[in-house]
Amino acid sequence: LGVRLVSEERYEEALVHLNKAMELRPDILDPYVTTGECYLRWGKSAEAIDYLSRAQEMKPDDGGILLRLGMAYELAQMPEEALEAYKEAVKKDPHNYAGRNNLGNAYLARGELARAREQFEEAQKMSQGRPQAVYNLGLTYAREGRYQEAMAHYRKAIAISPTFFPAHYSLGNAMYETGDEAGAAAEWRRTLELMPQHQGALRRLQAMGK
Repeated sequence: LGVRLVSEERYEEALVHLNKAMELRPDILDPYVTTGECYLRWGKSAEAIDYLSRAQEMKPDDGGILLRLGMAYELAQMPEEALEAYKEAVKKDPHNYAGRNNLGNAYLARGELARAREQFEEAQKMSQGRPQAVYNLGLTYAREGRYQEAMAHYRKAIAISPTFFPAHYSLGNAMYETGDEAGAAAEWRRTLELMPQHQGALRRLQAMGK
């Protein structure tokens, strides 16, 4: 019941049932994980870290728990702890798409582009219809000034998910950097079709007088 209530975003009700479950059987892992997930989705980082840390102590080799713990650290604006949690998550489960992608994002935020690219390339192999890792690989190439490669990956992300607006916006940025202003404007307009309040696309078009 607690899992269903969390999925329905009925967090306070979920916690009532989860707390009862932990009181009855404090040795069972799942209620701790679900409670941590509940607080994570609710945006309460300290509580999420508390319960996910307890769960991780109970099952140290679980990459999924470490992944959630990294996300909780990110929510708490603790980037070093998040990085270490993601590294451990990938070590425990090398084939975890989200773990690879999140670890790549952590490296990208630190400016460690080669390490970020390595993680996104691995995640890309497991993407299975998910555009994020392909897109993030494009962002990494753009940070390196390799715009042609960046654009190829943005287009690949769009082919996977045509309504994935970040790829349209970033493709427009890369096209602008390579001198294709008309193409850039078209991609920014497409971004606004998909996300009408996208401030970046609005500013870019206004600056161009479009």
